[in-house]
Amino acid sequence: MIKITNEGLFLSMYGEEVLREQIMTDILENPKLNDVQDDELDEMVENEVRKHMKKIKDSELSHHMGDLVEFSDGLTFSRVFELIIKNKDIFNNIFKTNLNGVTIDDFIVDFKKKPSRKKKIPITLLIFWYCVYDSYMSTDDDEEEEFTVIHEIPTFGGVDLGQDAKITKEAVDIALSYASLSDLKDYTIRMDGSIQFAKYDGGTEAPKLIFACDVKFFTLFDLIGGILDEVTAKGKPDERDEKKKMLEEKMKELNKSMKKKSKDTVDIDASSIINGVKNHIIDGNLKSTKSLDSMKIEELIEEQEKAAEDENYEKAAKIRDIIKKKQKLI
Repeated sequence: MIKITNEGLFLSMYGEEVLREQIMTDILENPKLNDVQDDELDEMVENEVRKHMKKIKDSELSHHMGDLVEFSDGLTFSRVFELIIKNKDIFNNIFKTNLNGVTIDDFIVDFKKKPSRKKKIPITLLIFWYCVYDSYMSTDDDEEEEFTVIHEIPTFGGVDLGQDAKITKEAVDIALSYASLSDLKDYTIRMDGSIQFAKYDGGTEAPKLIFACDVKFFTLFDLIGGILDEVTAKGKPDERDEKKKMLEEKMKELNKSMKKKSKDTVDIDASSIINGVKNHIIDGNLKSTKSLDSMKIEELIEEQEKAAEDENYEKAAKIRDIIKKKQKLI
């Protein structure tokens, strides 16, 4: 397992936490060490852990693509992307399908420039599993059997930090694909391997749980691929910024049109909205349901246009508020 910290890269067989627990158990079960004081015990454990954690060079990261990954507390996005840059020559080839027609080299200047934001938004960056599924119906003689196949895709997004400082997954898609990498540098990045995937049929009944597990680990390949796929999704930085500008102008036009047609708008906190379901197609056949909160900005604008055309101004106003919230986090 590879541990990525702000200070360096460390390789171990089981991961630091598992290793620490095992060493602690071995020491406590040793009858010769019954009289060891707590401070001495902590020092002994730490020394043994360091012996089993091999430090490797940043340039050797590409040799461990199949290894599982863990992050240290407080790991920054800057540290992770610097590792990507140091290994860019080989990563440009390994992750060609994740780079959306560009290269890592295209983003180095964008990453190193001065941040445009003076104040950090209260979010944490997140590597999480986005779940999609295929449903099948098979007929064997007179019996019909329906079954579902789950696909997990490593995804790079962001989550809000609530006032109680607890991380809530209320909007895992904060459109990081529109963010300048320079603005993400100082943010903390962590992994969330929990998976809970439900099927929603659009009725009044609660979503049906299809698949759940407490932890699904990420390999180094999952981690790098998920990040590169998101940050390059809109093309090169200048192309990304142009698309962002066009979306902002389009939204302004839509809002002007809405104000002309209706004076009745409803201001609702986007974090409280649980509304709307949309099928999301990946590669033409993998489908997933998405709430308004989890849609990308361009998808929300499409929904807002439909709502305005149908003269459903209350829904359009709700979508407008969600878009505004996501734009603030870009």
